[in-house]
Amino acid sequence: MARSLFVCFVLSLALLCTQDGLCARGHRGEEFKILSLGGGGVRGVVSLKILEFLSQSSSSKTPSPGPINWGEQFDCFAGTSTGAIIAVGLSMGMPIDELMEAYCALSSKVFGHPSWFAIVHPKYHQDQLREALIEVLSWKFSEPEEVCLNDLPNRVIIVTVNLEDQHSHRWRMDVKHNLSKEAGESNLVDVLLQTTAAPTFFASYEHHVDGGMVANDPSLVAFARTYCPYGLDKNGALILSVGTGSFPRYISEDEKWGQAQWLSPFACDSSAGSVPLINMLCDLEEEKPSQLLAKMLPGKFRKLDVELSKDVALDDASAIPALVKRCDEVFETKKDFWHDARDWLRAHIRSS
Repeated sequence: MARSLFVCFVLSLALLCTQDGLCARGHRGEEFKILSLGGGGVRGVVSLKILEFLSQSSSSKTPSPGPINWGEQFDCFAGTSTGAIIAVGLSMGMPIDELMEAYCALSSKVFGHPSWFAIVHPKYHQDQLREALIEVLSWKFSEPEEVCLNDLPNRVIIVTVNLEDQHSHRWRMDVKHNLSKEAGESNLVDVLLQTTAAPTFFASYEHHVDGGMVANDPSLVAFARTYCPYGLDKNGALILSVGTGSFPRYISEDEKWGQAQWLSPFACDSSAGSVPLINMLCDLEEEKPSQLLAKMLPGKFRKLDVELSKDVALDDASAIPALVKRCDEVFETKKDFWHDARDWLRAHIRSS
């Protein structure tokens, strides 16, 4: 019964997600492979470290042909906010080490000069972000400002939020993609500025804000968008979802809180953090795709993330070295888990 409800849920999403035509591109192998990259500001370096680890030669149990070429092995790259920047980089064929270098430079440039009036204005200006995005795109394109989604060599799905849908007059998830020729005509820099426009950090861009407001983990959105066009019900799907570092938050005992505690900017309960109501809404929204897809695609879905030793603000570029160090520590201390994840991925890539 539960499985049937899950399938009905995704079919409904798929019908909503496929109104503007199909892309004629074929896909690699029998399974349709989706790489999903979540939002998290500078913590995107965690995603890149995970991809770097997975790209390395596998353990002795599974002989490996060499580093993974992500652009050739996956059929679709889904991204939200910072994950969209990484998704675009991978779809262009950018090597992980070069993407890491560009990403660190971008983070330092964008988050280097916060506004003195962040209480009443956005904390950062998008001019710096625009310049940094153009630099990343110039790795492949001679005129990066003119690039549209259709110019990318791979399929991409990027989640944004429209502040006012013209038909419903409500804010609404707005998914940008190049699964159809018409939809792929959107300017790539504009789309990236939309999906990274995190409220309080940046102003809205073209009446859009950060896609993390609705789908910080875009894996379920990507599954729904591709379900009907690419026959995932018949051909199957493989989804790898990569996070940007998790920090556990919870309430260990029954609570009797009112508005003051749930909305307090001060940590009433250290395990729940400040403004626990917002934390809970954000954390549960990000966990939802994993809980659903693990049931719907047993053995064909994995969410990989690194548990952080402390919470890191999405604009704290100075924390990047510590994030890199933390990833290396986790890869070593939880070696069996990470080697198994790498072998799982290699096995599916090899069999396609």
